[in-house]
Amino acid sequence: MIKSKLFEIAKNYGLVILILIFFFIIIINQFQIYNIKEDLTLLIENSKESFTISEASLVAYWPFDHNSTKDKVGNSDIINHGAQYNYNGKIGGAYYFDGFENYLEVPKGFPIFNIDRGAVSFLVYPELSILPEGHTNGPIIHYRNGGCCNDFLIIRLEKAAEGDYIALYAEVNDSITLRVKTKYPVVKEYSWNYIVINQDGKGVKIYVNGEEKEIEGMNSGDWFASHYPGDHDFSIGERGSWGNNFKGKLDELKIWNRTLSEVEIKSFINQIR
Repeated sequence: MIKSKLFEIAKNYGLVILILIFFFIIIINQFQIYNIKEDLTLLIENSKESFTISEASLVAYWPFDHNSTKDKVGNSDIINHGAQYNYNGKIGGAYYFDGFENYLEVPKGFPIFNIDRGAVSFLVYPELSILPEGHTNGPIIHYRNGGCCNDFLIIRLEKAAEGDYIALYAEVNDSITLRVKTKYPVVKEYSWNYIVINQDGKGVKIYVNGEEKEIEGMNSGDWFASHYPGDHDFSIGERGSWGNNFKGKLDELKIWNRTLSEVEIKSFINQIR
């Protein structure tokens, strides 16, 4: 009797039961897929947050935080010629340069460029377009043998009609001139830009906001060569007696004794966005 009733129920409602079972299976699978996606998303986000560039190979590092110009690696303090601390850096604080008299002076004898290969990285917020006519340079770092033009190594912005160039200029032993710059304007004004200049002993690569940029000029030779002595003048934001100084904010200036990989560069970009 009971079996016949169950058979009758199954016969009359079997299709409905099968449909309900089918939808139940779909709901369970969707829930599992959602959980998998959520786990993957969390894993990716966590990997972005936890990945940091190894700073063991830093030669010098100026974070410019807490109203301090100390080098975090060697703890060498900088002589500040009027640069203003600004709380609105990209990471913590930054220093603001007025384009005329403001610059930072690193004490002589600081052997920053006694390396055969390496990289320079920094965050820059330029305001070059409001500088007077003929004021075309925005030097970030300048290493020289006194005066304005005895350049051993200079990394600077060059004012262009639209945006800015990044120029890298060096004189090796005051005889051979090497110069590289991006082919097109690539640095945005009134905006933070992350710049990396890699030198692998064969040539230079320039990255702006995580992307390698096309460059032009003499791209060969050893830019951070060990023949740059440590007793020369080294300044940040200034180019000697020319008066063509950098205008804008500078943050997270680092000098490395190795090149940075594209993975490291892009991972840092992901962290500061």
